[in-house]
Amino acid sequence: MRCPKCKRGMNEGILKPKGSGITLEWGTKISLLGFSMKDGQDVVTYKCKRCGYLETYAK
Repeated sequence: MRCPKCKRGMNEGILKPKGSGITLEWGTKISLLGFSMKDGQDVVTYKCKRCGYLETYAK
């Protein structure tokens, strides 16, 4: 996948909570043992290797 802003490559990852607030941070893996959602849908986020632009999609 290419960044729509600078045309460089993007890495696939996810957004996860950071600390106890509502701030999110981008990462490549997450483990939520014992957590489930009734009607959840997987979401993937791509981060540009160069400019840091984030683009998120539901799978």
